[in-house]
Amino acid sequence: MRERRRRGAGRALVTAAAQWALGPGGYTVVCLHTDASSPGALDFRRAYPAAVEVYDARPDAWDTVYFELDAARLPELDTVRPTGRRQVRRFSGGFDERLAGGIGAVAALGIHR
Repeated sequence: MRERRRRGAGRALVTAAAQWALGPGGYTVVCLHTDASSPGALDFRRAYPAAVEVYDARPDAWDTVYFELDAARLPELDTVRPTGRRQVRRFSGGFDERLAGGIGAVAALGIHR
């Protein structure tokens, strides 16, 4: 849904998932696997402050570009709130999952311990 793009929801979801994974989740590496043929996907990943491109697998069957997140450059969740009526709300579980309904597709998030 093009009208939902560029409002901060994707960045907020990646940030919340990465913060959980690198904190309470006990993981040490967060990988983002991106389908470069999906409109806007590669630009989204490259613009994310903590993303470090580690491998470009193209030309593979899925046009995959791999990123890892640099924990030291991970933004605070409070600084990446989506614009519009919906807001990320902090609570003991992490973030408000109701945001996910209006986002469309979210690229794969690979997490390694």
